[in-house]
Amino acid sequence: MQFLSSKLNAEPELMMSLDNTPMIGLLLALIMMLLMNLPPNRHIVDYGQLLVCRSFMPIPEVVNVEIDADGKLYWNGQTLPHAQLDQYFRQLASRTENSHEVYVSATAGTPYHQVMTVLASAQRQGVTNLGVVGKALLF
Repeated sequence: MQFLSSKLNAEPELMMSLDNTPMIGLLLALIMMLLMNLPPNRHIVDYGQLLVCRSFMPIPEVVNVEIDADGKLYWNGQTLPHAQLDQYFRQLASRTENSHEVYVSATAGTPYHQVMTVLASAQRQGVTNLGVVGKALLF
């Protein structure tokens, strides 16, 4: 009986909850202040012309220059002597249209100076569209 009597004489428990209405009002006021203080979006430039579709641009000729670990050069898969490398680059740079790209790639055991020799030769002859391509596998 003591259990029931202690329950009947106990003080009522206080409910601990907050009224969320003022917090929602404050949140809305802060959002409105943020929106009013953002600068207007005026950095749009209208060129008044249509965008050129990439399909109308000429497809560049790709030249692959490969260097193996022994220092042998390959121009699009064909063996190329070192003495003719400057001549090939000169012919490529002398074209009036700039529609070529040169990709230089080397095998894993190729010495660094071999790759730099090919890049320096291309620079001396005026080849501008030049890229170094790695042969690593991407996973």
